[in-house]
Amino acid sequence: MSRASINPAAIDAMLRAGQAEAARAQLARHLQRHPADADAAAMMSGALARLKQEQQAAFYAQRAVEIAGNDPARLVGVGAILAGLRRTADAAVAYQRAARARPQDLDIRLALLNHLYLTGALADAASSAEQAQGEIDRPQIPLLRSFALSAMGRADEAERVLAESLARFPGDQPLTTARAANANYCEHLAAPEVFQRHADYGRLLQTAHPTTPPPFRNSREPDRRLRIGIVSADLRTHSITFYIEAFMRHADRAAVEIVCYSTLNVEDSITARLKTYASLWRDASSMNDRELAEQMRRDNIDIALDLMGHCYRHSLRAFHLHAAPVQASYMGYPNTTGVPAVDARIVDSLTDPPGAEALATERLIRIDPCFLCYTPPPAAPPVSDRPGDAPVVFGSFNNLAKIGDRAIALWTRVLDAVPASRLVIKNLSLRDAGVREMLRERLAGHGVPMDRLELLEPPEIVEDHLKVYSQVDIALDTFPYNGTTTTCEALWMGVPVVALEGPPAPDGGHAGRVGLTLLSAVGRREWVGATPDDYAAIAAALASDRGSLASIRRSLRAQVAASVLCDGPAFAQRFSGALRALWRDWCAGPPQS
Repeated sequence: MSRASINPAAIDAMLRAGQAEAARAQLARHLQRHPADADAAAMMSGALARLKQEQQAAFYAQRAVEIAGNDPARLVGVGAILAGLRRTADAAVAYQRAARARPQDLDIRLALLNHLYLTGALADAASSAEQAQGEIDRPQIPLLRSFALSAMGRADEAERVLAESLARFPGDQPLTTARAANANYCEHLAAPEVFQRHADYGRLLQTAHPTTPPPFRNSREPDRRLRIGIVSADLRTHSITFYIEAFMRHADRAAVEIVCYSTLNVEDSITARLKTYASLWRDASSMNDRELAEQMRRDNIDIALDLMGHCYRHSLRAFHLHAAPVQASYMGYPNTTGVPAVDARIVDSLTDPPGAEALATERLIRIDPCFLCYTPPPAAPPVSDRPGDAPVVFGSFNNLAKIGDRAIALWTRVLDAVPASRLVIKNLSLRDAGVREMLRERLAGHGVPMDRLELLEPPEIVEDHLKVYSQVDIALDTFPYNGTTTTCEALWMGVPVVALEGPPAPDGGHAGRVGLTLLSAVGRREWVGATPDDYAAIAAALASDRGSLASIRRSLRAQVAASVLCDGPAFAQRFSGALRALWRDWCAGPPQS
C-alpha cells in the first residue's frame, strides 16, 4: 500500500458514516509500511477517538506531533485532536509550536488563543493575546484577550482593550457586542453608559445591515395555537435550562407548540429531556444568522425567543433580520439587547420597576411576582447539617467576573464583624493557578486575612458541585451584578443568601436587582439589604444565631419548593399569557404589504 493510497477525504467520509473500525484497519495497514506518515498518524488518532480508545488515540496524536516537526498545519490539526481527547496541555504545546513556526498566521494564533481560553488557561490566554496584538493587527486578537480578562475578574481592563480596539477597528461587530456584554461587569460605568454600549450594537447592525420586516404569512388569528421558537446555544446542562424548562414542560400544548433552534452542537442528558417537550428540534449549529432567520420564517414561527442576549455565540443578527413577526428576549442575559427588531423583554416589577424603560430598547413585559421559575437538578444531594460549634463559613460561588472591588470590600467588613469566620470562593476561573494568585492578591489588598480564605475549583459533576454547599453557612451575593443560579442553588441546598438591592433605573439596572426578586419570591426579602450597611448587618445577624441558622438550613429547601420560584404550572401560565398578549398586539397592528 503506497502513501498515495491514503485519501484523507475518504477516511473522513468513513468516519462520518460510522465506519471508524474500517478506517482504523486501513490506517493501521498503511502505518505498518509508512510509520513516519504524520497525516496518517493524525487520522489514526481521530479514528481511535471515535472508537473511544482514548489512550491509543493520544499516542498516535503525540506521534503525529513528533513526526510533523514544525509543520504548522499538521500541528494545528493534531492540537485539535488532542483538545478533543481532553489532553489540554499537550494540545497547547502543539498549537504553540505551530504559532512559533508561523507567528504571523492569524488562524494559528486564534486556534491557540481559543484553546487556552476555552480550557480555562486564562492567564496564558490573556498574556498570549497581548503578545499577539503586537504582531498581528486584527480585531480577533484583542477580542479574545478581552474575553480572558473579563473571565479573570478584570472587566475594567477588558473595557480599555475593547475601547482601544474599536478606535482602531470602528464598526467591528464582535468587538461592539463584546463591549456591551463586558460593560455589565464594570463597576465604574453608570447604568446609562452600560445602556449606550448595547444601543451602539443595535445602531451598528442597522447601519451595516439595513432591514425592514418581511411580509410574514403568519395567520393573524389572536387566539390560535402559536409556534414559539426558542433560540439558544445552551440547550444542555447550563444555567438557562434551569429556568426555561418550566415553560417548556408545563405550557398548554393546545395553546402553543415549541420549536427549538440549538446553535451549538453539544448535547447531553438535559438536551434529551428538553427534546421531549419540543414539537420540532433543529440543529442550527452550522447555520449563519441569515440562514437561521430564513429557516425560522420557513417554519412559520410566530414568536421568536432569544435566550442569549450578548453572550458568546449569540444570534442577535438573526433577530435583527426579523426571524418572526414577534420577537422577545428572556432570561439568559441581564440587560437590553439594544436591537430595535427585538420587540419585548420579559422581566418583572422588582427587577425592572417603572422607569426601567429608559434602559431598554425593547418594550418591558412584567410577569409578576417573579420573571423566573427554577427547576432544581434532580440529582441534587440532600441538605446536610453544619456543625454548630465550627467557625461560620461565608461563601460565594459566583462567576469571578461578578466579584468586583466593592463586593470584596463589603465582604471584608462582614468577616471583620464575625470573629473567626471564613470565606470560601469557588468558580470556574479558579482552575487557573495564575488566576487564583491574582485573586488572592486582590483580596489581601482589601484586608481579607489569607488564613481565613479558601479558593476552590468547581467539580465537573453538578451533584458534586452542590455538595460543596455542605461547607457553607451563609452565601454572599455579588453586586452590582447579582447571581441567579448561584442564589437558587444555595437556597435549594439550605444556605441563606444575603443580597444587596441595586438602585432602580436610571441609577441601576436589572442585573443588580435579581437577588431582590429571587429572595422575595421565596419569602425571604429580609435577607436583602437596601444599603451596604444593611447587607453587612444582615450577614452578621444570621451568623450570630447558630440555632436559627440550623433551623433555616433544615427548612429552606421545602420553603423554596413550595414558593412561587418553583411553581412551574403557574409560571408557564403567566409566561404563556405574556406571549399571547404580544401576539394579540401584533394581530391588531397594521397589515403588512
